[in-house]
Amino acid sequence: MPGPQRTHGIDSVMRELQAFLDAVEAFDAAITGHFGLERGDLRWFTVLAEAGASVSAADIAEVTGIPADEVATKLARLQAVGHVQLVCDDGHRVTLTSSARDRFAETHARIETAYVGLHRYGAEELGVVRTFLRVGRRFYERQTERFERAVHP
Repeated sequence: MPGPQRTHGIDSVMRELQAFLDAVEAFDAAITGHFGLERGDLRWFTVLAEAGASVSAADIAEVTGIPADEVATKLARLQAVGHVQLVCDDGHRVTLTSSARDRFAETHARIETAYVGLHRYGAEELGVVRTFLRVGRRFYERQTERFERAVHP
């Protein structure tokens, strides 16, 4: 049985992990709220935002696996509120407006600076963090599979 100091350390790590996940959730909610998206839309929206040229709903669908008609509907909604613009007369290729692209790029550039912060840690410390994240990811993947089997037998 772990001693009280180790238990305190584990509890502390778990509180920090939950706080981290809460902060990520709040960040995602702020972005999706600004652009009028749903949380699950970030995957395809990021493809659109990071595209160097115009894209179609089919292009986004190919990369993300989200049905093209679903993406097209959401792109039309974004166009209606001024975050997306058509770039071809055929109405199939779109791009983010410059203001939407700038906002998204500025927001994510700040996240990229976290990469620089990782350089202050040694290989052993990074290994511990990487292992913790990998084990945690696999745990939640298994939990998701169990849940899906339970609700969709």
